Amino acid sequence: MKMDLIKRTVFTLLFANFLIFSANAQTNSKKSVTPPAKPAPTVTLAVDATEAPRKIFHAKLTIPASPGTLTVYYPKWMPGEHGPTGPVQDLAGLKFTSNGQTLTWRRDLEDGWTFHVEVPAGVTSVEASLDFISPAGGEAMYTSGASATDKLTVLAWNTVLLYPAGWTSDEVQFEASLKLPDGWKFATPLPVTSQSGSEVKFQRVSLTTLVDSPVSSGQYLRVVELAPNPPEELDIVPTVRQLSMCRLRCSIPIGNWLIRRRNYSVHSIFVITTSCTP
Repeated sequence: MKMDLIKRTVFTLLFANFLIFSANAQTNSKKSVTPPAKPAPTVTLAVDATEAPRKIFHAKLTIPASPGTLTVYYPKWMPGEHGPTGPVQDLAGLKFTSNGQTLTWRRDLEDGWTFHVEVPAGVTSVEASLDFISPAGGEAMYTSGASATDKLTVLAWNTVLLYPAGWTSDEVQFEASLKLPDGWKFATPLPVTSQSGSEVKFQRVSLTTLVDSPVSSGQYLRVVELAPNPPEELDIVPTVRQLSMCRLRCSIPIGNWLIRRRNYSVHSIFVITTSCTP
């Protein structure tokens, strides 16, 4: 009798252990077949700044996508600006298409910098087009402020792009190009891959690097080399052809974004000159 009780107890324990082992095996099996995370996408960005003298910038993006709802962001939090300062209020003409078909989209109900796009079956990428209207007044600050005149502009990339949700700004990659007004010169720490006339193509970089690498451009822009190794330069954007020492002394630094860090190819200091009297 006692022996039967012992046998039943041992059998019960063995059966319980078998169930636990089976459950763990199933769990581990499920974990082992979990597909790896999708690689971070590369977004193509083409900016047309030929209307910069009118304070209008046009941008077209190609964003990798899959059927369902694609969530994209307009940059909201800018490095060094200490707040949700992304100038979404100056975003205009937003449109999403794929294979020539206009796609349905809506702004997020809780966050004005977030947009949701309905992607139909069979689509692998979405084309987005938008306009950025640079403010005319001087009330706003940082990248929300005025950034263009009839003679010069400073392009902050965060004002003319969208990026997909699901990855960090270090992971998302951008291949950017820029078309400038005829005759305008430019300066930027971004490596250039090619240039044809007024159109410039840049090396693929992360969203973090792109946003931290503005393009200074103007009809009378001058680049002064300060040091060869590591490369350092002074980018001067005057509003007149003849730059006097008076105006240089009265110049206003508008950026010193690129402190000597390994992920940048050049340390650039941008200044914009103003009229003044001796």
